[in-house]
Amino acid sequence: MSFRTKQEQKRQEWGAAYVETGRVWTHENGEALHPDWISRRVTRLVKLSGLPPVRLHDLRHLAATLSLLAGNDIKVVQEKLGHSSRQITSDTYTSVLPEMMRAEAESVIAVVPREVPYRCTRRWRSPRRPGRATSPSSSPTARARRVRTGP
Repeated sequence: MSFRTKQEQKRQEWGAAYVETGRVWTHENGEALHPDWISRRVTRLVKLSGLPPVRLHDLRHLAATLSLLAGNDIKVVQEKLGHSSRQITSDTYTSVLPEMMRAEAESVIAVVPREVPYRCTRRWRSPRRPGRATSPSSSPTARARRVRTGP
């Protein structure tokens, strides 16, 4: 039996006394669950399950993080969490998801062509800057040799 079917059954059992709140999670008579009641219930269930202590708010963060990792748009997550702006959601969650940054970078790399469609026939040389010495002893390689071997 689905959840909606059970809820409809409770609605019929309570008749006119059923309170229509439009919420999914309610008491048997349809009244909204108080946030403190939910928090106490979750705390009790966590304790009974033997899990390490976890707050309901931690589960909210977990749900948002998993949603972003699954590839859902930040706007969708923002609306689900009820944040007033996309920026709040972004500041809160993208900083803890380096995987998202890596995935984004990989998706950008995926659209960059890997092969050059033409063959280079000449080696490219940078133009000489005016005023620079062109003697072999002033090249970076010659300077590195002097540093390693001495004067």
